[in-house]
Amino acid sequence: MIRIEGQVADQEQLAKQVLAWITCAKRPLTTAELQHALGVEDGEPEFDNENLPQIGHIISSCVGLVTIDEESDIIRLVHYTMQEYFERTQNRWFPDAETKITETCVTYLSFDTFGSGYCQTDSDFEERLRLNPLYEYAAKNWGRHAQIASTTCTGVEEFLQKRAQVRASTQALLAYEIWSGRNVYSQEFPKDFTRLHLAAYFGLYDIVKLLLDSDICDLIDSYGRTPLSWAAVFGREAVVKLLIESGAEIETKDKDWGRTPLSWAARQDREAVVKLLLDKGAEIEKKDNQGQTPLSWAARQGREAVVKLLLDKGAEIEKKDNWGQTPLFLAIRFNQEAIVKLLLDKGAKIEAKDNHS
Repeated sequence: MIRIEGQVADQEQLAKQVLAWITCAKRPLTTAELQHALGVEDGEPEFDNENLPQIGHIISSCVGLVTIDEESDIIRLVHYTMQEYFERTQNRWFPDAETKITETCVTYLSFDTFGSGYCQTDSDFEERLRLNPLYEYAAKNWGRHAQIASTTCTGVEEFLQKRAQVRASTQALLAYEIWSGRNVYSQEFPKDFTRLHLAAYFGLYDIVKLLLDSDICDLIDSYGRTPLSWAAVFGREAVVKLLIESGAEIETKDKDWGRTPLSWAARQDREAVVKLLLDKGAEIEKKDNQGQTPLSWAARQGREAVVKLLLDKGAEIEKKDNWGQTPLFLAIRFNQEAIVKLLLDKGAKIEAKDNHS
């Protein structure tokens, strides 16, 4: 690092940007992703290819600290101990890295090229991914960087004002290819995902609080899910509390599954959110479209702490779903041994029959 700081100013700055990105990135970056990240100018409406740094320049500026895996095209530090070192000394070498990375990501997502909103076909979506290498990473991770940034970036608010760009980012965030060759996989995401949904998804308390001054807290996306539902599934406790205190409907069910925020939180093992929702009056026995209660979901998924919490709060241990399956039946069916023992210890009936018995 002494050698890096002894370089001319431009090379020193480039090296520290490279090291900051590699250290703080939420997953390994390809060379193209890093090049685009380094080439973004804050506040600009488009990416300028003239700002794209050459790989050779990137490598040389880091004086041997980074290398490229030829097979995967991943750029990384030459040894894992360097990752440990920079994580430990981040505040010394690049203290504002998370804020700057957040700013870069939202600037990228705000580009005019995304002003047409989401892509209508798989081929258009894949072409967008190809032409904009940082697009997927920025969409999936800007909020994760914003969570730990030292300050709220002004670019975040500006990005969230752009409805089309928010929709485009949602496609890269939530659309996924379930299996190879699946048609229209790029359309597998909620089309009416608003900026409030997005802020709640990432658990950005300050942004959610700001948006609640103008946005309706019970906005529903095309899946029938509210910001509260998305905050609950990812365990965003502070945001869940804020939304409820701002008047969010606690029992809203999604369209496809009929799950409430409590069911989602129980299914995903969000114990603190489950407790909060129950304390705020959520109905503990509310069934989804399959007739499964929060306890049913916690049992089949093996969420031991949540099962215990729900039982302690009075959940009915013998409640049956549409097929006559009790939580014990589901726990046995899905090989959740610890849950089976817990339910039996709590008095579950081992002889209970389903509709086919």
